[in-house]
Amino acid sequence: MRQVYGPLGPFFQAVRWVGLVLALLLGHFLSHAQGLPGNAATTRVDTGQVVAELWVHAPQGAGPASRFWLGLSLRHAPEWHTYWRNPGDSGLPTQIELVHPPAGLQLGEPIWPLPQKLRAGDLTNYGYDGTVLLVVPVQVPPSADPLAKSWALNITANWLVCRLECIPQEANFQVEVPTQLSQAAHAAAFERVFGTQPSRITPSTTAEFAQGLLTVRLHDLPEVMRGQKVSVFPDTPEILSSAAETDPRARQQWEGTSLTLALPLSALRQAEPRTLDLLLTTGSGPAKRGVWQTVTIAGPWPAALDKPLAPKVALEPSASVGWGFLLALAGALVGGLILNLMPCVLPVLALKVLAFARHAHAVRAHRVAGLAYTGGVLASFALLGAGLLAMRAAGEQLGWGFQLQSPAVVVAMALLFLAIGLNLLGWFEVGQILPSSWLSLQARHPVLDAALSGVLAVAVASPCTAPFMGASLGLALTLPAWQAMAIFLTLGLGLALPYLLASWWPALALRLPRPGPWMQRMRQWLAVPMFATVAWLLWVLAQQLGASPVSANAHEERWQAWSAARVERHLMAGEPVFVDFTAAWCVTCQINERTTLADADVLNAFDQAGVRLLRADWTRQDPAITEALRQLGRSGVPVYVLQVPGRDPQVFSEILSRSALLESLRQLPAPRQETRSP
Repeated sequence: MRQVYGPLGPFFQAVRWVGLVLALLLGHFLSHAQGLPGNAATTRVDTGQVVAELWVHAPQGAGPASRFWLGLSLRHAPEWHTYWRNPGDSGLPTQIELVHPPAGLQLGEPIWPLPQKLRAGDLTNYGYDGTVLLVVPVQVPPSADPLAKSWALNITANWLVCRLECIPQEANFQVEVPTQLSQAAHAAAFERVFGTQPSRITPSTTAEFAQGLLTVRLHDLPEVMRGQKVSVFPDTPEILSSAAETDPRARQQWEGTSLTLALPLSALRQAEPRTLDLLLTTGSGPAKRGVWQTVTIAGPWPAALDKPLAPKVALEPSASVGWGFLLALAGALVGGLILNLMPCVLPVLALKVLAFARHAHAVRAHRVAGLAYTGGVLASFALLGAGLLAMRAAGEQLGWGFQLQSPAVVVAMALLFLAIGLNLLGWFEVGQILPSSWLSLQARHPVLDAALSGVLAVAVASPCTAPFMGASLGLALTLPAWQAMAIFLTLGLGLALPYLLASWWPALALRLPRPGPWMQRMRQWLAVPMFATVAWLLWVLAQQLGASPVSANAHEERWQAWSAARVERHLMAGEPVFVDFTAAWCVTCQINERTTLADADVLNAFDQAGVRLLRADWTRQDPAITEALRQLGRSGVPVYVLQVPGRDPQVFSEILSRSALLESLRQLPAPRQETRSP
């Protein structure tokens, strides 16, 4: 019978054999895939929805103390669009970053072309379709090397491209910019952007509130704009209604050279700024013109609506020491225990228990391995917790499973699980691949091998969220660092506890069958979930790289894409809303979507109660979804929320119960008979 070298052994085996073969195949695949950090750099990327090109405009060269411009040209496929600096009701602005700039080169503020208003279902967004050129200036400092012949620039751009569905995309570009030679191949396109930049009207004007509207009186607008219909684009999101021109309460009235605007406020408004920058545009195409106007707000703001996803209970950090904190620790311990039953963790635990049968009488070795495994789990959770807390301190919005939002991490995990599966099937063995010095590593360092097994268990547990775990993790990200770290370590202790107890209970090993052919058959069966995990990770990767979404069941047409604005509109129309916060890499999410949320009785109950179904996809990082989860006291997915007008949100368990959901739906009032909002 062949020898088993532990669950982490195949990772080292893959370095020399499977890793070499798969690196060639996946390297060829990833060189053509947009969105992966470190993929082959180019000046042109075609994602299917957008053709992105990076252009350089340096008519006077790029020597010391000079300035040149980079242009990101986005050519959209029909019906697709990207977003302006304020995206409107939904979306994210396009971003351009200079990675490790040479000689102190610095990017300036983007020069945005004049936006247009785009309708997407019941949303109004600010952005661009067709072809658009986003320009950013690059300043070369006076201290730059005067003898340098060129600057090698590495630029990362990311954008959100939407039709009714939205796809986050990114690309890496590399260009050489000569310091002494002129580059102006796209001068006409750059000059069009420069020539249509809006001027700024000074001084600022004063606005006041009347009948719930912001009334602005503008003077001395450019002659080319007078008498025309004006489109209003606020620089600050969620202050004014994005669909101001189509709102029946809105009003525009010209009196000679003066324009009076009555602008509805956003239903999502929470801020009360004293000044507001407005971009005013008229015309279309080449004749489009715009001006910036700073508006000073006179008088108090009207009362703002509550946020649509306010949590039922908010625990303040200052009051968190006490029962709330102890309950969070208990929830973390129970959640960690339940993680061992998740399909992504159970195979790893089975591999560890399999070793008991091989050395049933090695009691001391089992106990040492149990302690080392626990140490590896706790160290990994401490590292994850420290990373999350550091990013929280830096202002980032992240949550549990954030590492699975990176395509590079997904690829690495797919390679790891493929190597494990091939090893379990007996396709290759350590003795056939590694040098003898490497071969004896596990034998000489069994404690290290056990600790690495704990690291693997945490890695495969990260896509899962168990019951009791979500609330504890959500609270952890609001607590002081030491309390948050205590919750993370308690969660790790729960994950490690079953194996730790088994390693200290010799009777368990003695009750297992004696070593024999059954062990080889068990190894081969354990390869099945490993290969299933590989297939799932490749599907996750395809979603992250922008492949067409694969429906989980025949009822996907019921679901709309989530946005906070859409939730608010349905609630204001008197319609209950059920939100599924999900991600392709979340195993628990996929199970719930194929069972409870695909159940015919549940779907019929949704219809009978007139419930709107929204799906918030967190496969790639989305700050809006992260913020909505934070407001619900959660830090990861799955999260299931039923919102009814006039009631607090009802948050269901991570393992979605069919009976609990049906009971809640039965208690809803009968839906209204009038036409439902789109």
